[in-house]
Amino acid sequence: MTARTVAGDGLYSAVRSDPTRPREPGRTTPVSSTGLSGRMGYSTAAELLTDGGAAMADIFGADRLPEARTSVSRRRADGRATRAGNYAGWRGPGPGRGRGRGLNNVRESMRPVLVALFCNEMHKNLLANYEEDGVAARALVGLEVLRVNTGVSKKSLRTRGWTLGRSGAVGVLLKLGRSRVRSDVCKQQTVAISVTLQTKSGVKRPVSTCSGPEKCLDTGCSFASDMEVALEAVRSAAQMTLEEVFEVLESSVRGVARAPGTAIPYGPTLCTVSGGEGSWPFAVVRRTVAKRWVCIACPTADSECIHQSAAVAAAAGDGDGGFDDGDDGTPTMRFPDDDPVKEGGHPVAPDNPYMLFSRFYQVHQSRLLRDLVPPSAAQQTRINLVKAAATSETILEFPCSPLCPFCRVSPSPLKPPIPHECRIEFDDGSAMAKVYSWRCPNCLLRVMPDGREHGLVFSSPFTAYSEAFLFELAVNLSRNGCSLRSSSYLRSGYSELTASLKYAPRSSRLRSVATLRKALTLYLSLVIKGLPLDVSTCARCVSSSGVIDIVCFDGLQLGYKLKYKRRFQRHTIRTSAIPRASVHAHMVTDSAVAKALGSVFNTTSKAVAGSSKTVTTVTSMRGYVMAVSALLGSVSVNGREESFAGPEQHGTSASTAGRGWCPTVDGGVRPALTTFLRRFFRCELVARSLCTQVLAASFDLFRRVPEPLMTRIQDVVRARPAEVEPAPNTTVAEAEAAQRGGPSVGSASSRAALGGSGGGDLDSMVVDARAEHGNPGQLRHGLPPPLPAGSIDVGVRGAESDESEVEDSDEELTSADDRVSFDGDSLAAPRRKYWDTFAPLARFAELFTEPALADTGGVKGTMLEADMLFRLQPSIPTTAAATLKVVDFVRAVTVDPFVVWAPDGDWGAIDALVDVLSSDNFTSTKLAAVLDRSDVCELRLLRAAVACLGPGLERDAGLRPVLADLLTALKDTAAAYDSFVAVNQVSQPGGDDGMAPGDGDQPPIDDFTKAQMASAHPLECFTPAQYTATWMEPPASVASFKAAYGITDESPEDFLSSGVWAPNFPVLRPIPLFYGTAQAATDEPDCNHLMGKENKYTGGTFGAFCTCTHPKCIGVVVLDGSEGQRMPIEFITQRCATLPSQVVYDFSCATLKTALCRLPLVARAVSFLVDRFHWRKNHVSCTKAMNPDSYSSMESINTSSSEERNALSRRQEHHLRLMNQDNFIIFTTYQQALSNVIAMYKDVETELTPSKWPRWYRQKYVDGVGNTERGSAGM
Repeated sequence: MTARTVAGDGLYSAVRSDPTRPREPGRTTPVSSTGLSGRMGYSTAAELLTDGGAAMADIFGADRLPEARTSVSRRRADGRATRAGNYAGWRGPGPGRGRGRGLNNVRESMRPVLVALFCNEMHKNLLANYEEDGVAARALVGLEVLRVNTGVSKKSLRTRGWTLGRSGAVGVLLKLGRSRVRSDVCKQQTVAISVTLQTKSGVKRPVSTCSGPEKCLDTGCSFASDMEVALEAVRSAAQMTLEEVFEVLESSVRGVARAPGTAIPYGPTLCTVSGGEGSWPFAVVRRTVAKRWVCIACPTADSECIHQSAAVAAAAGDGDGGFDDGDDGTPTMRFPDDDPVKEGGHPVAPDNPYMLFSRFYQVHQSRLLRDLVPPSAAQQTRINLVKAAATSETILEFPCSPLCPFCRVSPSPLKPPIPHECRIEFDDGSAMAKVYSWRCPNCLLRVMPDGREHGLVFSSPFTAYSEAFLFELAVNLSRNGCSLRSSSYLRSGYSELTASLKYAPRSSRLRSVATLRKALTLYLSLVIKGLPLDVSTCARCVSSSGVIDIVCFDGLQLGYKLKYKRRFQRHTIRTSAIPRASVHAHMVTDSAVAKALGSVFNTTSKAVAGSSKTVTTVTSMRGYVMAVSALLGSVSVNGREESFAGPEQHGTSASTAGRGWCPTVDGGVRPALTTFLRRFFRCELVARSLCTQVLAASFDLFRRVPEPLMTRIQDVVRARPAEVEPAPNTTVAEAEAAQRGGPSVGSASSRAALGGSGGGDLDSMVVDARAEHGNPGQLRHGLPPPLPAGSIDVGVRGAESDESEVEDSDEELTSADDRVSFDGDSLAAPRRKYWDTFAPLARFAELFTEPALADTGGVKGTMLEADMLFRLQPSIPTTAAATLKVVDFVRAVTVDPFVVWAPDGDWGAIDALVDVLSSDNFTSTKLAAVLDRSDVCELRLLRAAVACLGPGLERDAGLRPVLADLLTALKDTAAAYDSFVAVNQVSQPGGDDGMAPGDGDQPPIDDFTKAQMASAHPLECFTPAQYTATWMEPPASVASFKAAYGITDESPEDFLSSGVWAPNFPVLRPIPLFYGTAQAATDEPDCNHLMGKENKYTGGTFGAFCTCTHPKCIGVVVLDGSEGQRMPIEFITQRCATLPSQVVYDFSCATLKTALCRLPLVARAVSFLVDRFHWRKNHVSCTKAMNPDSYSSMESINTSSSEERNALSRRQEHHLRLMNQDNFIIFTTYQQALSNVIAMYKDVETELTPSKWPRWYRQKYVDGVGNTERGSAGM
């Protein structure tokens, strides 16, 4: 179409065509050549005040020049003069710093937005439908000038405003955002406004209608005035009539889209539905975050209106149009050297006509991996950017890559690389640069520089960031815990402070926070993928073969919102449970009996007052009654002992019908344990404490207890023991008496004063002990036999007290003075006595290397030992500190499973002690030699107890087989556990609740291969033995795992898809997905521990750390559910070729029970311990066998390493909770990697270290090695 045909057809006015004028660039502002200056073009205030104030009048207005430095004098209330006004700056407000060209509020910028949209639509239609000469050329120039002056960028319009040409009307679709003010004209978030040219009273005027609730044709549209102003501005700029403007706008209208019910999508979240003629021509339907389509015009329809149905069909591609029809918010990727494309066609590769996948619309971003610390080239680029921002004389140019990263071809000679402008931002501002690019002839990718060699990160073809700036920003976020928005504002404020003017220049615009967030996320992902393996391991704790001896786990309850949660790709295999397996690993299989005994096996000096809250169930009542029988023996009925035993041994059946009250048969207490308790300890007082709790229970529970047992319990409580002052250590008392010159303990008068003959004839032992320092272990023969249990009835002090029992720690064993205080005691040091130095047990303390035997505790220690409820027999020589250690051992044997006495399945320590105790030629010297073995010294509880019982074992030969039988019973418990596990494994849980396989259960199969188990149905369940035989026992490797699952990709694990970052510990086995019915109540942990749960946010993360002085993170797992005690087991079985010897976790007591029920091999091979911090805090039901201080190998181990690292990670709580899943994983992983690098630097840091950690890391891992030869993240 020519200008003549246009005039002939009446499309434009018949005027003479103006000559074609070239396009002019946008208006610029003069900049002073003296240096950095603002938009106004003046560097100092003196330049503003020159020329008679002409410059000031141009800026502030010609009517009234401001008095910049004139102060206004006012009077105070008391008559004193004062000054008012802005003293430091200008009186009137300045232009301020520009916040970019983004739309902060569409409601406030309504008219510029409408003008910009109509200008874009007319400009596009004129270029597509009309020849660029005459009137069309003049209109194009005017529209371009008007478009620039609107101040609305194309980027902001991509997702905030569209024209309704695709919907078959002239108008706009605007996303106004949520209404926050009552005075807003339209309360809807999105509105469609259409305009038509109608004749009223002989005058053609635009009539507007919108999708709002008002009746536009009657009362008028609320957007009518803004629409008229915008159309008039466009008409004046194009120098056309209003009819001609509408003619050009309607040239791209799709008439078929005006049919009622037609839905046209605008991007992935908006859709317009045509409603026919009238005041409401369109209805707008939007898509929520929950992926539900909601009609704005029908707020009460609850997603059931016809508009919503049409939108859903259009979004699925079944309607008229789809997401690809028009602008969907993606930036344009067309450049001047691109070949033209026909309407409705697709770009064609000239060298590859049979191209299957086109990269024409792929947005360019940096792909090559980056170093954690930017290289030296990045610092040089930063200097160049500062120079370019300071003066216009410095022009930065970045050449393109010579080859396509995918096709590896060079550019065509006919189309050499072309430049385009790109804004590069750094910490002090931004600068423009020329970036060269070319189009690949094979895949149509726009090839641009990656930026790694220059220290730049390209987030788009037109935006790049300095790598040094992104590094500083990432470190600030990870170490200081500040948000990205605050860091961005701080950067803007710093730029303003460093400007030469009062107000920063508007020309140096900074990108929005959203753009900066995308660039930072891209940079962090490239850094994480390019980390060297040294960053994810510990050179001190992890061997060269990848074996770590001690792993510390901890969960961090810091997650992201559930709406962002997606499923992770993790290989799992269902494994069944073995119900009640954990109780069979104990010396007492009934947990109620074990809990009752454990509650009184302590060194408290006061009986706990009875409480109705202690015994509340039949199970608890049965446990306390059987615990009393275990301590006192069977009850006598008509002269015959009656045990009230049931028909079946405890643990052989899940049924409780017909269960009796015998501790051995119905309570699962091993006879060796009851014999040991009655022979070594005086059990009357602790039994009386248990009886007190039984009588305090509900009266309804009494009728379930057999009458003879209840009668004995009542008699034990009624019979108050005599209040006497026994001498628990007769040797000490005799030495003290000999020093005073009084009667000895062994004399008749002494025994009468003590209320019995509990002391024994030990005077000869005292003499021999003093005379045989040079010949230890040879005591005089003929010692009297041990006294029967219960020969002395010791009174109870404070039996009516309400104080609860307190568990003693190892730190309180050194001195009895710190444990007990009495009213009226003097703080002065007691007089040193003869027997403190020359006590008979001092020889055994030196012989067995046990200080507790030499620490008598003085007078207070003697009184403490006399007041203990659970004490050794009077015939066993001991001290107060030694008794504490023996009690700790007995409680651990009763409460904990057998695996704590056989680390890694090694029974060497137990076997050695049993052999020496069973020897006919037993001597103290032989016992001391066994106690010096390394495996015995490792088990501090066992060694300390045997050493403290050494004097009694030397004195009474009858005690040795009792102790030997107790230690042998531990191995018998292990054998019983193995037998129970072998019989009660079923592949499909739930049949007989873990009993022998029934008719409906699958028979056990043990010959599965890895490929067969990997290809099994996801719902198929395997037994722990099958999983162990297939995956745990054979050698594990990455190659065998990938071969079993058919994985051919040799690249490292994608931490974004799996949610796990552990480069040095790749996947070796599938995760044993613990599946089955709910565990038996006996398998549940006794301690309560708060762990991360999913509510509004996800469960958080779970980290694995080493235990050196500066701990490193070896792996972090993003939880796909709530945290559980199974997670340490899952991590080590999936990623450790050799299982670690110790696992430290704050809930290890529950983890050990889970391993006993799920993977017995792990329970035997790994020692699960509680960290010291949580052990002293909330593990009141566990024994000291779970304390790391009970093992010599944990002497200098930092068990709180995970707590130290997670304390730093909690600083990111405020901004991590608002991220989506991918960004959460990236920021969490980067924070752990950065902390690892700092920990690595601290390992080698000394006072002579010349540099800080960034320079140290760059010299060791970047400048010398770097990622230059590595691949890219996107290939």
